Amino acid sequence: MSIIEVEESRVQMLKETKPLKMGISFRHKEKKFDNFKNQVLLPHSQSNNGPFISKADVNNDGLEDFFVGGASGQAGELYIQSKMGLFRKQQTDTWIDDMDYEDLGVLFFDADNDQDLYIVSGSSEFEEQSDLFQDRLYINDGEGNFIRSVDALPLINSSGQCIKASDIDNDGDLDLFVGGRVIPDKYPYAPESYILINENGKFVNKTKIIAPLLKNVGMVTDAVFSDYDNDGDEDLIVVGEWMPITIFENVDGVLLQKKVKSINKTEGLWFSIESKDIDNDGDMDYFIGNLGLNSKYKANSKKEFHIFCDDFDYSGTYDIILSNKYNGVLVPSRGRECTLQQMPFVKDKFPSFQLFAEVSLVDVYGEDELEGALHYEAKMLESIFLENLGNGEFKIQKLPNLVQMSPIMDFEFIDVDKNGQDEIICVGNMYNPEVETVRYDASFGAILNYSEQNFTVLKQSITGFENNGDAKSIEKLNVKNKKLIIVTNNNGELNIHEL
Repeated sequence: MSIIEVEESRVQMLKETKPLKMGISFRHKEKKFDNFKNQVLLPHSQSNNGPFISKADVNNDGLEDFFVGGASGQAGELYIQSKMGLFRKQQTDTWIDDMDYEDLGVLFFDADNDQDLYIVSGSSEFEEQSDLFQDRLYINDGEGNFIRSVDALPLINSSGQCIKASDIDNDGDLDLFVGGRVIPDKYPYAPESYILINENGKFVNKTKIIAPLLKNVGMVTDAVFSDYDNDGDEDLIVVGEWMPITIFENVDGVLLQKKVKSINKTEGLWFSIESKDIDNDGDMDYFIGNLGLNSKYKANSKKEFHIFCDDFDYSGTYDIILSNKYNGVLVPSRGRECTLQQMPFVKDKFPSFQLFAEVSLVDVYGEDELEGALHYEAKMLESIFLENLGNGEFKIQKLPNLVQMSPIMDFEFIDVDKNGQDEIICVGNMYNPEVETVRYDASFGAILNYSEQNFTVLKQSITGFENNGDAKSIEKLNVKNKKLIIVTNNNGELNIHEL
């Protein structure tokens, strides 16, 4: 793989636009919340994962509108596009009434003949099984007015993030996959994920029948429905923290987990996946965002990165241990000070920093305790291009180092240089890691060109694309003979570029 620098041109491909000039006043506002109170050794916050954006023509006027979710205590906002290419925020109590929820994944889809809106409720701010984890479905009257359905969804009390739609059972309507993100104060235990089958506009939890292995598949961050095997139906590919890339093949309406040799040992801290036939060979390829390579954590053939979780000090809380190998022995990745805040026995057992620095994981916690704990190992942290070889197997290609500087939270595809071939936009960052790690903020976004199995990193001075925030999602919209690229930022305003 080669990284090619492109000669600078005088005219930038994209032009940044202030949201207020387009009538967009949204600014994401997180509440202050201590994610690390009960799990001091969390690798990063679990309550700063939004906001997300979804687009649709909600009022049937031929123009694309969009919704962006709010944090807990903040209403999400629906923006209606005018013929002039500007936006108007819809004034309604519908979103305000549900402002206590933390909006994560959002999806416009046809639940009953119009573009309805599904919102996933998530975060780690609330207690396990809180009513504030109940997902919501808002029904569109066909003119862009939404009312929350009171009976279309089953009871959902899992903190989620991801929502995707597909006609799983091939009956002509859209069914749903809802990915569970986290169990509050029990990271990295897997929450519950759901398959919801559309039965005349009501969604029935049929996970146990359709895809029993999906129920607790992991800490799901993203997923995509995609016909990876070209057999005429959409399969499901799921990614998440401490998970391998996981494929569920659709076999006559049942999702069966598929073992694929070429994606074996792909456990990582994955945050995003998008599908695109980027090489134009007739099958879908995939771009998958990982933690990246610009952190103190390493996971490869020479370095190991582990996590253990249990109540090691019998205090009633779930204690996390991050570990790497040093001289062939697993040792703690986190320092003595933070470790003893979670497990005070460490202070008495190792009274000095030097003693703690010289111990193995077994010395600290005991072999039996570690064997009985929940245990995952990350095998790779690179963000990747997953090329579909067309025979049920894939080829993994690491994305260029310039996009490994931060976690990649989302991808979008758009022809920025107007040569007939879409480029790949990558966005991401993470501003809330644990206290011993500086925030992952090295990414200003990047645009990649793909040609003849090589990725070209386009210079920012050429593209004009730059995002200086904690980016979480990206969407493109058609607006009055031009295209908009909208990036959402945690605890910040939207970033907008025109093409």
